[in-house]
Amino acid sequence: IPTPAPAPTPASAPTKPQSLLETNVEISNFSFSPANLSIKKGTRVIWTNRDALGHTVTGDASGGPSSSLLSKDQNYSFTFNQAGTFPYHCNPHPFMKGAVTVVE
Repeated sequence: IPTPAPAPTPASAPTKPQSLLETNVEISNFSFSPANLSIKKGTRVIWTNRDALGHTVTGDASGGPSSSLLSKDQNYSFTFNQAGTFPYHCNPHPFMKGAVTVVE
């Protein structure tokens, strides 16, 4: 009598490599949403402008994000490869502020 083959064990869902981690920030009503974000090192953040007016994503210090003026529905992405906190703002509207905290 042949012995039955062992039943296959269900494969666990593959985890995304760090380089494929992504998160989104919406720019709407003159604000970044979410304004404060906590992510893992190696995560790509994608900002999308939903306002009719142009906005930028400009790091307060060097080494952070630095976009050109984004028109409605344009996006900009930046991959954070260093741990730390990276505050940013919109150049034409400096009251618009956000921050990305990157952990190991």
